[in-house]
Amino acid sequence: MPTLPFLFAERLPAPELSPWFATYWEFAVRDGAPPLHHVPPDGCTSILIGVAGPARGAALITGPWLEPLVIPVVPGTRYFGIRLRP
Repeated sequence: MPTLPFLFAERLPAPELSPWFATYWEFAVRDGAPPLHHVPPDGCTSILIGVAGPARGAALITGPWLEPLVIPVVPGTRYFGIRLRP
């Protein structure tokens, strides 16, 4: 079975955090991925931490995402994020 070029996984927060946090997520770019990643709008704000690759150590706050985004990516990049409720 071939490996997909992008990995995306989400987890729900603990119930006591759910009024503020919608999900925790991880995004990774693998070999063979296209150079651009398309992100659909979801109206949320996210806090992202770069945990591997060129983004390692970066901390970003983005959003609210009201329009589609196109983000340049390279293999080896991995992010952990928290999606805040709108």
